[in-house]
Amino acid sequence: MDRKDRLKLICREQIPRLAENLLMIFFAVLSVRRFLACSAAGQQLGVVFNVIMAWFYAAVAALFLVHLYLPAVAGKITFGLLYPKRYLKSAPPPLSPIYGLIARGCFDEAEQRLSDLTEEYPGHAEIALTLIELYADRLKQPDLAAAAAENYFPCACDRKGDCHFRILMRSVDLLSGIEPGDRLRKWVEKELKNNGLTDLQRATLKRRLDLLYH
Repeated sequence: MDRKDRLKLICREQIPRLAENLLMIFFAVLSVRRFLACSAAGQQLGVVFNVIMAWFYAAVAALFLVHLYLPAVAGKITFGLLYPKRYLKSAPPPLSPIYGLIARGCFDEAEQRLSDLTEEYPGHAEIALTLIELYADRLKQPDLAAAAAENYFPCACDRKGDCHFRILMRSVDLLSGIEPGDRLRKWVEKELKNNGLTDLQRATLKRRLDLLYH
C-alpha cells in the first residue's frame, strides 16, 4: 500500500472513527456535568431539567458506544460459539464421503481413504472403527481388521468415547476368528484397566472375554 492509498484509508476509516470516539467522550462528559449540576440547582424545576439533559447526553454517548464497539464484540462472541477452534486439537476428519463410498459398495476406494486418514489422524476412534468394520464386515478379512485394531490401541486419543468401547467389543469378536490373536488379546485385557471405561462397559467387556476363553 503506497502513501496515497494509506492516506485515503485514514481519511475514510480512522478519522471518522476518531471523531465518533471524541463525540462519545464529549457527550459522556456533558452527562456527568449535568448530573453534578443537579446538586447546585436551587429549584426543583432546575433539578428535573438537569436530570433530563443528563440522561439525554448519556443516551447519545451510549449510541456512539454501541455503534463503535458492539458489532465487533458480537462478532467475536458469535464466532466463539459457532467455531470454537481454540478448543479443538484438529478439524474433524471428513468421514461422510467414505460412508457414502461404503454404502455404494466402493470398498477399495473407501479402504484407501481410511488408510490415508489413519496416517493423518492416528488414534482417531471413529476412523479406526470404520476401517475395522470395513475389513471385518464388508471385505471379510478379519486378520486385517485385527491388525487395524492393534495399530489403533497404542495411540488412541479418546479412551472414554463410545467408538473406543465399540472397537474393544469388535476386537473381542475378532479374537474368535483369528489365530493366534495373542497381541490383540493383550491390548483388550490392558484396556480393561483403563479408567476411561464405565463400570458397566468394563463388566460387559470382561464378560465377553470370559465367554470366549472359559
